[in-house]
Amino acid sequence: MSSEYSGCDVVILEFSAFAPSRSLYIAEALLKAGLTALILTTRPVYVEEGVKPRREVRYLGFRCRRSLYASILGRVYCYARFALQAALALVRFKPSVVYARNVFAALAAVLYKSLVPGVKVVLEVSDLWPEALAYLRVSEALKSFLMRVGQLINAHLYRRVDAIVAHNEVLARFLERRTGRRVHVLLGAIDLEKFRPMSLEWAERRFGVHRRGFTVLYAGLLGPFQDPWVILDVAAKLGGEAGVTFLIVGTGPLRRGMEERAAREGLSVKFLDPVPHDMMPLVYNLADVCLMTYAPTGFLSMGLPKKFVEYAACGKPIICVAPPCVASLLCEEWSAGLVVEPGDVEGLAAAILKLRGDGELRAEMGFNARRMAETLFSPRRVVEVFREALG
Repeated sequence: MSSEYSGCDVVILEFSAFAPSRSLYIAEALLKAGLTALILTTRPVYVEEGVKPRREVRYLGFRCRRSLYASILGRVYCYARFALQAALALVRFKPSVVYARNVFAALAAVLYKSLVPGVKVVLEVSDLWPEALAYLRVSEALKSFLMRVGQLINAHLYRRVDAIVAHNEVLARFLERRTGRRVHVLLGAIDLEKFRPMSLEWAERRFGVHRRGFTVLYAGLLGPFQDPWVILDVAAKLGGEAGVTFLIVGTGPLRRGMEERAAREGLSVKFLDPVPHDMMPLVYNLADVCLMTYAPTGFLSMGLPKKFVEYAACGKPIICVAPPCVASLLCEEWSAGLVVEPGDVEGLAAAILKLRGDGELRAEMGFNARRMAETLFSPRRVVEVFREALG
């Protein structure tokens, strides 16, 4: 590893399933404020090629294989190995502040802090862990053991970190009740110059894909918490006669089964592999409407996924197929799209057809989505939160 950043102000530490994105926005905001900032991460699990080299990103010396990451024990192994390698790397870079983007990053940061007193550690919490383990299909004994270990890790970290940051107000208030500490809020920071509305012609030419018909896009992980089967259900209901094409960009444990069903039933659904994050603005601008789907599980009520923030920044109307959650409430509050209950295929079909048939409504909701992004998700808030959190 290069010693160029040795003694830097801030290291942003994360395990990458796809590729650094929020971390890049945070780093760029800190750099603009005159601080030296570095992202220390793993090679992405799901994006193996085309990741653009960046001066502010350093990679640890291993990549978690996709096959290993697919199992719960394999994933735990990857996280543990990441935490150990990250702690050793922090000793080389000697940051004054470590911004840990999950609990495993925070474990590495706290270990580093025990070796180098005076270091500040900020823990970012984006979802409820280990509570999410309750919804996984593993043996009850293993689930109970992992949840207990996770609770002990959380309790240790909550005492040792210097500040806690949450993705939204709902999650922050929950964590304050759990920890007895103040929790700061940093909503989905995003580069609003990079993620912006573009013409369809420009997006098609730069991305090299020509879309067909009215396009509904889903981007991101295809897993049980996202409940993406509803996309195939609505594609089957609408059929080819509706002139609607569904574009799914992403991967995950459910993708193979979804591809098999789409092919078997002849659905108007196109799958693309994950692409480098720099290309995602082009992908979003291929769409007329963007989808966010959530399973009907209670802990997702605190959810504000990255895709929602990026859809909004690109000025796309959003259909939230989700239980009441932070994202769906923002969608309604800002009139940035439509909200459908999970599993309501009839309601989702009606929402798609409504937006397909009303260009003015699509334009209005897209404008509102962009205005929401400019108001809530500006990177300017990053420096403010750092100052609040670290005094």
